[in-house]
Amino acid sequence: MDRKLIEKYINSFDKKIVSVLDLDKCKIEYSGIKTGRDIRDIPGDEEVSRAFLLTRLVNELGYPADRIEIETEYTAGRPHTRTTTYYQRFCTVLCGK
Repeated sequence: MDRKLIEKYINSFDKKIVSVLDLDKCKIEYSGIKTGRDIRDIPGDEEVSRAFLLTRLVNELGYPADRIEIETEYTAGRPHTRTTTYYQRFCTVLCGK
C-alpha cells in the first residue's frame, strides 16, 4: 500500500474528515464524524484504508459526514437468560419493581 499516495489524496480535499494524518508518527484524528471510541494511532494499513474510504464517501460520493459512525459498539443476541432471570426475580422481590 502506498501510504504517501493516500495521504496526498486525503489532503487534496477541502472537506477534512481526517483532521490530522501523520504517517511518520503513526497518528490520525477524525473530525466531523461520530466515533464510538477515541482513535489516534495507526497500528496498520486498516486505519489508512478507513481514512481513504471516509474521505471518498464524503468528498466524492456526497455522504453527509455527520451521518457516519465508526467504531460504535452494539449489543447483539440475548442476555444470559438464567442469570438475568434470577437477578430480575430478586430485584422484583427486593425492590418491588
